[in-house]
Parts: sequence; C-alpha cells; structure tokens
Amino acid sequence: MVLECELGYFTPIEIFYLLSRFKKSGRLEFETGEVYFIEGNVVHAKRGELTGMEALYQLSLEEGGKIRFFPDEKPEEITISEETGTLFEEIERRKLEIKEFKEKLPPFDTVPLKSTRTPEGEKIALRKKDWKVLILVDGKRTIKEIIEQSGLGALDAYQTLHWLFEKGLIYDPEAKKRLIEEGKKKLGAVLSSLGEGPWKDEVLKLINEMELSGVVEVNEEVRVDAQAGVSPEKLGEFFESAFERIKSKAEEVLGKVLAKKKIQDGLKKAGVK
Repeated sequence: MVLECELGYFTPIEIFYLLSRFKKSGRLEFETGEVYFIEGNVVHAKRGELTGMEALYQLSLEEGGKIRFFPDEKPEEITISEETGTLFEEIERRKLEIKEFKEKLPPFDTVPLKSTRTPEGEKIALRKKDWKVLILVDGKRTIKEIIEQSGLGALDAYQTLHWLFEKGLIYDPEAKKRLIEEGKKKLGAVLSSLGEGPWKDEVLKLINEMELSGVVEVNEEVRVDAQAGVSPEKLGEFFESAFERIKSKAEEVLGKVLAKKKIQDGLKKAGVK
C-alpha cells in the first residue's frame, strides 16, 4: 500500500521522524529524490547527482510537492550508516544555519551579477567551491538556480553565496531599489499608524543632519529619489535611524506600551516585519 501526502502539511523531517519511530522499511519518494529506510533507520538517499548524507540534507529542506512512501522497497546500495538520531540532530542544526544565511541573502528570484571592480584592501583567494558558484553567475540565473546547479550541499552553497556577496565579488543590481521600497513602506506604515505628532519632526531633522534634503521627502507619503546618487549604505542608515528616532519620540510622548502597540499595528497592517 502506497502512502501519499503533500509537503506543506508536513515537513520532511516530520515524515522522517514518523517512519523512524514506527520502524518502517521502504522508499520515501520526493519529486526531486528518494530516501530509503530499513527498520526505521535511514540507509540511503539520492537527489540528482548527490547521494548519501548530502542528498538527505537537501531533501530535508524541500518545501513543496508530493511525497509517497512505498513499503518494503529496498535500496541498491547503502550510503548512510550514521545513527538516525544523530542524523536528525544534524538536519536541524543545518536548517538553523541555512535560515540565518537565507535572511542575509537577497530574495531567491534575484539575478546577481559579477562585480567589475576589484575589492580593495585585501587579497582574496578563491576556493574550489567559490569557483563552482561564481562561474554560474552569468546575469541570467537566479540565486535559486545557482544553488541548485552548483553541485554543492545546500549549506555550502548558501555559505559560498553569502561570502561572495560579502567580499563584493558579486552584487545584487536591485539592492538599492529593494532597500528604498522596503524602507519607504516601513517608515510610511509607522508614521501613518502614529498619526500627526512630533515624531515626524524627528525624521525631518534627520534628513537635514544627513544632508538628504531633496533626496528624501516626508509629507503625505515618504518619497525617495532613487537617481540621486546616494549610496545604499547611506540610505539604509537613514531608514534605520529614522525608525529608531520615531520609536523613541513615540515612547516619550505616548508611553512605551501605547507606542509599541501603534507601531506594531502599523507594521502588521502594511505587511512589514
């Protein structure tokens, strides 16, 4: 009897735990690979050209598609001998690390570009895995496609991409545009929720202090001139400082509890974290 379910209702690790707990034997089929169990122990995994633990780790990150379990099917080879509990602990550890790197990377549909400038101040030696990723940055592939085609384990691929961005060897051409849109949305949501008050004056003071007059305007809505030649770093600093000043002034005038509620309500309504 074949068992079938949709990923989304369950995570791969939850299915792994279930099969392990009830000591099941058979093949767990994903749309991108498969995992074999013998009496609840994971003994083989395959995903594309990857086999063994790296394949298992990548399959554990799947978020969509159907999975089916075929009882009593046996693997042609044994590629995993580690104790199942240890494997699950490692999967959870890697998922946490990957989550941290995902939060630092641009959205997965971003198409990164190679930098034409040589990073200053240090000599950078590229490792084999860096080249594997860098060669895929061609102005056409998305971050998601680069990760999938790199031939690296998921964690290695995320780490390598983050390192290449950090060293300035690749960049996100939409970074400034995205930063402006997110900053405007957050700032506008908070100001709208708080209504008229001295917090707006704090933002206007900051605009003058940072010499952003004509670049940033705060009236009925927040406007930013993306063509003004201001660096993403400076704009990021402005949005961060503006939010902190608004928060501080709101707490001073309204009290911490009410200020926090109004700010959170505004962010939630606008769908901003």
